[in-house]
Amino acid sequence: MKQRGWNINLVLYCVVAVVVGLTGCSRVPKTDPLAEHVSIYRDDYGVPHIFGETEQAAFFGYGYAQAQDHLKEMMLQYMDAQGRRAEVLGIEALGEGYLRFVPYDYRWDGDYLQRLLKTKKTVVEKRDEIRPEVYAVLDGFARGVNQYISEHRKEIPTWIETITAEDVEALERCQYFRFYSVHDALSKLSDQPYVFPRLGSNHFAISKDKSAEGRVIHVEHTHMPWNNRFQNYEAHLVVPGRLNAAGISWFGSPFFLDGFNDKITWSATYNAPNIADVYEEMLNPENPLQYRYEDEWRNIRLEHEVFRFASKDGMTSVTLPLYYTHHGPIVKVDRRSHRVFDQAAQLRRRPVLCQLVSDHEVPEPRGVQGGSGRSSDAEVEPALH
Repeated sequence: MKQRGWNINLVLYCVVAVVVGLTGCSRVPKTDPLAEHVSIYRDDYGVPHIFGETEQAAFFGYGYAQAQDHLKEMMLQYMDAQGRRAEVLGIEALGEGYLRFVPYDYRWDGDYLQRLLKTKKTVVEKRDEIRPEVYAVLDGFARGVNQYISEHRKEIPTWIETITAEDVEALERCQYFRFYSVHDALSKLSDQPYVFPRLGSNHFAISKDKSAEGRVIHVEHTHMPWNNRFQNYEAHLVVPGRLNAAGISWFGSPFFLDGFNDKITWSATYNAPNIADVYEEMLNPENPLQYRYEDEWRNIRLEHEVFRFASKDGMTSVTLPLYYTHHGPIVKVDRRSHRVFDQAAQLRRRPVLCQLVSDHEVPEPRGVQGGSGRSSDAEVEPALH
C-alpha cells in the first residue's frame, strides 16, 4: 500500500471536477497481500482518497486510513458492540441494566444491554447469512485496521486488539438496533414505560433548474453531537470501472451513511423503521421470575454473563443475570405495575448489512398471534428509507 502525492492520471476517476492538492508520501510495509493493491492519497484537508484495484482492496485502505486518524475511537465502538466498553472506561460503562437513554451520548444504556441483546454473538452465529460480497468488504476493512495496529503495536494502548469482519458487522447492527428498533418499538406503546427523547434530523435537495449554478444541491443536517459514537469520517473510494463514491461514515464503519457518486447523492434522516416488536408481559405478583402467556405462568429464562471493568485496583469482574421470555430479551422492567417489556427484532434473523444491501425486500415484522403479550406492531416501513 502506498501513501503519496497526487498522480494526475488518477484525476480521471475522481468524483469532483476539480481536486484539491493532495499531500503526503510514505511507504507502508506490505504485511497483508491486499496492501499491494491500494494507494491512499491525502488532500490539503487530510481527507483520504483511496484507490483500490478491487472493492476489498479499497475497503482495506479505508480501514487503514480510519485507523490512522481515529483508532482509539474506533476500537471503543467495537468494544461497545461487544458489550466490553467497561474494560476501558470503568464500571459506569456497564449501564444501569435494561433500557436507559443517555442524552449527551445518544446512547441507550451500556455493556449490559449489548450482552442482553447478544449483538456480537448473533452476528457470529449468522455469519453464513452475510452475502459473500458484503463479507469481503467487512473483511477487507477489518484487515486494514489490523494492518495499522500491527505496524504500531508498541505505540498504541495494550487494550486495543485486532478485529474481525464480525466485529465490524456487530457495530453496524449495534448502531441501528439500539438507535431505531428498541427505542422506536417502545415509543409506540400507548402506555410508555419512560419519557422518550425527541430526536430528529433533516435534509433537502434543490434541482439544477432552481440553483444559481445549474447544479443539483443536496444538503443533509444529521443533528448529531460531535463527541460520541455518531462522529463522522469523510473519505473518497475509487475502484476503476466499479466504484467511485465519497461520503461520511461513523467511526469504525466502512459504509457511507451520506454520500455521492458520479450519478446520485444520498443521505439518511431520523425516522421510525418498524424492525422490532416490543411485548408487554404481566409478571406473577407472587413470583417475579414468571410471566403470564395465554392461560399459564411461564418461567423467565435466566442466563449469566461475566463482565470485566477497569478499576483503580486493576481489572475486576462481576457476574450479572440476563432475563428472557420466549419473545426475546427483557429490555425494561416496571416493578410498580408488575410488568416487563421484551422484544423480538427482525435483525435477529439476518445481520443488518445483509438486509441493507439485499436486492430482496426486508421481511415484515410480525407479532405473536394470540396470547396476552401486547405487541407494538405498527404499519411496516422500509428500513432506512
